[in-house]
Amino acid sequence: MIDYISKSLGNVATLEREMKKPNFELLKDAYAIIDGIPDAAINLARIVSKGGRKPSCGTIACAAGWLGFHPKMRAAGLKTQHNRLDNYYQMTYRGEHDAGAYVYAMSEAFGLGRRDASELFNGRQSSEKEGDFAKLSDKQIWLRRVREFLKQHNQLSCQQ
Repeated sequence: MIDYISKSLGNVATLEREMKKPNFELLKDAYAIIDGIPDAAINLARIVSKGGRKPSCGTIACAAGWLGFHPKMRAAGLKTQHNRLDNYYQMTYRGEHDAGAYVYAMSEAFGLGRRDASELFNGRQSSEKEGDFAKLSDKQIWLRRVREFLKQHNQLSCQQ
């Protein structure tokens, strides 16, 4: 029974990747936006870990959090919103969100499967805390993830 379920879930993930077409141009815009934010202002661990409801000097957020504050991304439907009732930040896409915190919003905004959205926008993975990766800032880790994703999909030339 478990074998059947895991095979079925694997097939669902495969179908999701095949059905969605990533919005590579918007992802490249996201890359440029994050590239312009100081390293010290990016912490992949939380949507917003320091700062107010609007980004200002001293705000610290993850890549998704920063993108949800940016006017271009907000115009595309992606928003970082403060939930006053429970006092936390959440990501929404066209006003919708789910318990996956940011995965739904990032998946929908960028046309990514949930697995790809999670891999691109998650906090540091164990492998990113070791060796040469440990020396990189969270910003550098995120930019590297996006470059690799774009390369895998033939969206970057070798010089980029």
